[in-house]
Amino acid sequence: MSLQISQYNNHRMFTDGIKFAENYKKIVLIPLKDIQLYSASEAEQLAFEKQIDYWTFDTNFYILTMYDHIGNPTKCSEYLTLCRSSIGSINQTWEHLDYYLKYCIRELNCLIGQFRFEEVIEKSKDLLKILLDAKDLFGLIGAYDNTDTSPKSELLGKLYGVRLEAYMNILQESPELANEALQASDNAIAEFSSPDDLRRQYQYRCQLMVELLRPEDAISCLFMSFGEQEEGEESYKKLVSMIYKNPEKPSIFSLFHYTNVMKLLFKTNHKDAGTMFNSLTSFQSFADQIQKRTMKGHPWNLILWNLSYCYRETGNISLADSLYRKAVEITQVDPENITMYSFSISMTADYLAYCISNNLKNRNVAERDFYKACENIRRHKLGDSIERRFVPTSEKVHVDQLKVTSNSFLK
Repeated sequence: MSLQISQYNNHRMFTDGIKFAENYKKIVLIPLKDIQLYSASEAEQLAFEKQIDYWTFDTNFYILTMYDHIGNPTKCSEYLTLCRSSIGSINQTWEHLDYYLKYCIRELNCLIGQFRFEEVIEKSKDLLKILLDAKDLFGLIGAYDNTDTSPKSELLGKLYGVRLEAYMNILQESPELANEALQASDNAIAEFSSPDDLRRQYQYRCQLMVELLRPEDAISCLFMSFGEQEEGEESYKKLVSMIYKNPEKPSIFSLFHYTNVMKLLFKTNHKDAGTMFNSLTSFQSFADQIQKRTMKGHPWNLILWNLSYCYRETGNISLADSLYRKAVEITQVDPENITMYSFSISMTADYLAYCISNNLKNRNVAERDFYKACENIRRHKLGDSIERRFVPTSEKVHVDQLKVTSNSFLK
């Protein structure tokens, strides 16, 4: 049954998957708990009940994973509690160690979704030691059979990735952690070998360089994510053509990182800003998508937000405003998806700062939108971990504070 539930997760049918898993618990697992095995010994009956507990844990683990992907931290907290209460049902055997470690990493991912970044960094230290010690065992095997065994560990790479994500979200307030973030990125890259995994890791590294305001390094990492080297204007065109290799289904996260770097280039007055912008906006498949405005979900919301900034910088204010409104619309489509909705606080803060700085007449509307977004976050009562990053401490807004808030979105 877990295989069927996993198919919902693998195909990103999270809402349907949760419904299916909950029905499985209600119709199958709960009634099984009341069954007494015929002619079974006490030990056999206890073993049967423990097996049901394990199936229940496994099902709750899947539900937790799907709520994490949806971006519902309240439900994640509920299912973390359920999982923790029955984690002892996992067999205490070497064969189940991998499964247990996967759960531990998922728990950290859920804490990321609750904006508990410092806790993730601290909590992951013990898990990191376990995985590094486990990896050292392969060195013992190599010594035993005289082979040079130095395997890569996907679990270890994922753990470094979670730590990197946490670091990126607190660098603004703790810039002294930049070297630790860079080391986490280096370590994550070292644990992967497939082209897809390496592309993802170099794009995370690109995002880190953006966070550290290092445009040259961000550009290099973006090219490296495609296995390319920077070679001037034609390289940007080549990047865009690779992103749109399938015009109907572009590499959406690659496009996000492209626009993220492009936005940084405009912010830092980099000489390549215009070239990068023109290489994208002159590409026909991209132009068609922008004209249709049929985008949905993440990271399209962030792509459009980045684009709105860049169009504003190039003087196309009407298109910039239109893309900004579309970005907010996508981001706020489900107020219960806190992970997604939180982006709109940064977006509305950014736009309000722009309105104040330029003395625009729609400042009042922008201010209303900003406070409305903040209030929706407040009502979920997620605590200080999110309040202090996003919600203003007074009713009087200041441009400097808004600029900080506009950069405080979940990475």
